[in-house]
Amino acid sequence: MKNSTNGVLLVSRLLPQTIAGRLASYGYSCFPLCGSPELTTELGFHPDILLCRLPDGSWITDSGVLAANRMLFDSLGMSVRTADVKLGDSYPNDVPFNAFFSGNILYCSKHTAQEIRNSAGNAVIFRQGYVKCSILALGNDSFITSDCGIARVLQKKGANVLLIRPGYIGLNGFSCGFIGGASAMLNDNIAVFFGDLRLHPDCSRIKSFLSELQIDAVSLSGEPLYDYGGLLHVVRYGNSNYMPGKQQ
Repeated sequence: MKNSTNGVLLVSRLLPQTIAGRLASYGYSCFPLCGSPELTTELGFHPDILLCRLPDGSWITDSGVLAANRMLFDSLGMSVRTADVKLGDSYPNDVPFNAFFSGNILYCSKHTAQEIRNSAGNAVIFRQGYVKCSILALGNDSFITSDCGIARVLQKKGANVLLIRPGYIGLNGFSCGFIGGASAMLNDNIAVFFGDLRLHPDCSRIKSFLSELQIDAVSLSGEPLYDYGGLLHVVRYGNSNYMPGKQQ
């Protein structure tokens, strides 16, 4: 087993224990989030729907999520505040926090909570509201997505983008899930996948793309890929926060 102090991960309450156990073998402790009382689908348990981390290491969510998870957040020493907007059960009311920072750049949509957009010096804005769901951010201005519109915007910005086929990722209640919710960067050199990457038709292309970036692909189970809403890093190597593209 690897160093047991690598960090803390916020994960979906629906994440199988077998996958949490695999993450633990890399030295990460998984803490499942209580879901949003406003959402009736599995999205209500997805970390990338419930929270967004700001560049200063603080977090933003809505009042219902904060109330449901206050004890957990306090126990982890997280600084969490609420936005004026509340999560809702239909799009685009479910995406105000589905954005992310890579380095100092915010990747978001017009539906992203204003408090998040106000915290960004630079922003890349997409039409697609499920921004974090749709993108696996690898650092070094490199990304994987199945969304053609997102890929075009990123490529126009000069980013290194792998466009994969949509689908082949499960999500109950939806036609399919997304690559950003079915995977995550565990650290700068390991990308983990919630399922068996070999079962995705673009497995070889994904592995080759990652290899060029000196990133290992790790499948966390033998099942088809499934969208659990990614994972969120709280602590990495002591008290520092991991963010793809952030200089450590």
